[in-house]
Order: sequence, then structure tokens, then C-alpha cells
Amino acid sequence: MPLIMQRKQRVQKANKGLMVIKVSEEVYDKLQEVADETGRSIRNVADKMIRYAYDEIQYSADEE
Repeated sequence: MPLIMQRKQRVQKANKGLMVIKVSEEVYDKLQEVADETGRSIRNVADKMIRYAYDEIQYSADEE
């Protein structure tokens, strides 16, 4: 007999489009430094840096 699980409806998040992520204090300090130097918000800096890293990522079979 198969295991049957009912699908649950996902609840829409109130902060549509924005999510919280946790970073180490060291990473936060680096984001703050870039934000201070550029006059941008930490959110904007983190968004740009993550997008850049994502576009440049390469995958390998083994962890380096």
C-alpha cells in the first residue's frame, strides 16, 4: 500500500519579495563597510554582492 500525503497550501508571506537571512558578524561588518563607503543600504549591498556571486559561480565535484 503506498504512503499518501496530502499537499498543504503554502501561506503567502506578508513581506512579499523580501526574506531574512542570517550572516556572521564578520560578514555583516564587511557589508556595513561597503554600505558606508558607497552610501547604499546594507540590503542593497548584500543583494548586489549575492547576485554577482551567483552569476559567477562555478560548480566542482569536490569541495575545495
